[in-house]
Formats: sequence, structure tokens, C-alpha cells
Amino acid sequence: MKAVMAKLKIIAISGASGSGKSTLIKKLATLLGCGSLNFDDFIDAGTYPPAMAFWPAQQPA
Repeated sequence: MKAVMAKLKIIAISGASGSGKSTLIKKLATLLGCGSLNFDDFIDAGTYPPAMAFWPAQQPA
């Protein structure tokens, strides 16, 4: 297990809604021959961290 974890690579993609994150993730997973996870598959409106509403307000206009 340690050998597998030592080779594990994680790529995080961030961006606004509709910016193409899911499309990019699918293309990268296909190109790299690996799986992918999408944050939205594991949350709903009631499970976002309390400070998450603060994040979009910090983005430049």
C-alpha cells in the first residue's frame, strides 16, 4: 500500500461554474488513463463548509 501511495498524484482543478472544469477533468483522466472525482458528486447545499459562501465574494469582479 505504501508503494501505491508513494506513486499517487493528485491534480486539483478550480474555477467558476461553467468554466469547463468537468470537461477538462474528463479529458485529463482519459489522456492520463486514470480515474477522476468531482467535488459536486459528494456534496449538496447542506454540506458545504460554512465559510464557502465567503469564497465567491473574494473573487475579483
